Amino acid sequence: MRTIITILLTIALSIQVTVVLAGKKKDHLSDTDDSDATVCDDKIKTCKADIVNIVNKLKSANEELLYFKGTDGFLAAFSLHTAEREIEDLIHRARYDCCAIPRELTEAETKDILDEKEPLVAEIRLILTTILSKKPQLEHVLLACSLLRNDLRNIQALVRPLTTCLAERADKDHKDDVNRAAAELDGLFSSAIRAI
Repeated sequence: MRTIITILLTIALSIQVTVVLAGKKKDHLSDTDDSDATVCDDKIKTCKADIVNIVNKLKSANEELLYFKGTDGFLAAFSLHTAEREIEDLIHRARYDCCAIPRELTEAETKDILDEKEPLVAEIRLILTTILSKKPQLEHVLLACSLLRNDLRNIQALVRPLTTCLAERADKDHKDDVNRAAAELDGLFSSAIRAI
């Protein structure tokens, strides 16, 4: 009789331990899911912030370009080249951060990032227009057009994978919008490179 009671107590104890461990595992999985969601939210915020930084740098570079004159010489042209390199670095970072988003975005998240992306397209269009309008001034400075053409090629090469990542992460209703914007940007860069 004592053996039967011992066996029953052992079984009851092992069932209780199993239930407790299962509850802890469930809590751990729930914590992991929350952690994954937080990491994803942080990556989305970082991607958006990167795009905002690119837009701001494009605005400041465009301002600098608007005031450029051929008589300003090589140092002023080199300053433009330095600004273009900073834009390259920002785009490279945005590509890395936006590609790190581990899942497809919801419609709201896509719209949130696209709201920042639209000014990106507009600012790139604006600075490329400004560059083309300044071509006569740039031609007065030795190697300025060559440097600028090379910078534009580098930026175009970085923008392509960034827009590809954004298209891959966008929700299905916005993929076409992102792909259209990507094609427009690629065309703008190609035209400017040929014209400079």
